[in-house]
Amino acid sequence: MAGKGRSRTTKRSTPSRSPSLSDEVVSQRLELITRPDFSKNCFEKKALPKGKGKSSVKTIGILTSGGDGPAENAAIAALSQLGIEKYGYRILGISDGFKGLLDPQNRVLEIERSHIEGETALQRARKILYCSDWLSGLNGYKGIEDLGGNILRSSRTDPVQKEPDGSEHATLAKKTMHDYGMDALVVLGGNGTQCAALDLHRMGIPLVFIPQSIDADVPGSVTSIGFPSAVNRGAREMAVFLNTAQSCGRWFLVEIMGQRYGMLTLGVGRNARMGRYFEHGKQLGPPVRVDSLFTEIARPMSDIPLLIQHRKGHGQDHGVLLISEGVIFEDAQPPRETNAYNRMLIEAGDVSRWVRQRLLTRHDLRNTRSVSLGYSLRGAHPSPHDIALAQQLAAAALELVAQGAFGRMVGLEFVGKTARLTLQCPKIVDVAKQEVTLNPQYFQHVRTLLENNAS
Repeated sequence: MAGKGRSRTTKRSTPSRSPSLSDEVVSQRLELITRPDFSKNCFEKKALPKGKGKSSVKTIGILTSGGDGPAENAAIAALSQLGIEKYGYRILGISDGFKGLLDPQNRVLEIERSHIEGETALQRARKILYCSDWLSGLNGYKGIEDLGGNILRSSRTDPVQKEPDGSEHATLAKKTMHDYGMDALVVLGGNGTQCAALDLHRMGIPLVFIPQSIDADVPGSVTSIGFPSAVNRGAREMAVFLNTAQSCGRWFLVEIMGQRYGMLTLGVGRNARMGRYFEHGKQLGPPVRVDSLFTEIARPMSDIPLLIQHRKGHGQDHGVLLISEGVIFEDAQPPRETNAYNRMLIEAGDVSRWVRQRLLTRHDLRNTRSVSLGYSLRGAHPSPHDIALAQQLAAAALELVAQGAFGRMVGLEFVGKTARLTLQCPKIVDVAKQEVTLNPQYFQHVRTLLENNAS
């Protein structure tokens, strides 16, 4: 969630020293982060926190804010279906994110089963998403769960800033909720949206937050809705880059989204190299060679020409190197600006182009090409693991609403030094505005996998 508005002071948490983990646990953790499997016995059972007892909620509003991502439709469908069938709620879908709360005309729609299930739902969703009534024969869920895109749409509207006339957005949001009879909100989004949700909670709006971001950089959860699908799509795309790199004898510098957190880069590199991605349904793809990766864990830029030289010594004249948006080099930093939410203002491809230019001027590496694996990851179709994740977090969010435990989020965390996950529901005030940092052991594990297993 980003946008213009009042300045914010970002609280940067001081990272505590990560516990030492075995290589096996690190590998298992990375697998669970990128491909959560709720069918396996890897989740600790934990009672969800209770609020002030059974809430009197009858109508809830659902909105998604900030950058889009896969499996949003799966979360919307799960919230709607469970809300209607299990809790008897009236569900209102709010279009265009927080903008729909501030200017609700034609943006608030009551969601019924016909909107999320069956052929009618598919036709409606495809009309919204693709301006076509064509139905995909590959849709196995007979609903909107495995459709990419977002039937509610999103925006980067700040819900608490003031208008030039002095009116506060939060006042407008409260009025909309009152006018439409909304008793609570379920908000989906990334770390910027999480901060906005905190502001609304402090202003007395009852809400529950669900992490949704392809970057997996939301404090309070080790993964988020959209991340597993983005990793899956990114791993598949590596084969495309490698094919053309081989054809022309070039080295591709592939920039991957993630702001200051390179977990998406790690996930793409690892899963491509291990062939841990879906190509058609449940068929695993072949391993794809990725030569190295560069993230916010500082490395000298000279590692790039040294690696290329080493590969050439073994007869390899082409390859793929992954560059995170938030990459840090020991000897140079890409120029960056930030907005009021401390989000980096960069266009897709800016960082990889900057890296290539430095390599040209300092190392005369003319056979490099900069490319961006950007919005194709946001619009990817959701993977089965991502759909399951969306359904689990949606179910937990509704339970919090039913218990009246507002001002909280749902997320997954690891238990101790193990590779076992637990569902946690921290207060948003305790986690929002913190900075998520990459575990050096995760980085070193993937780097070793890539650099020591060239094929």
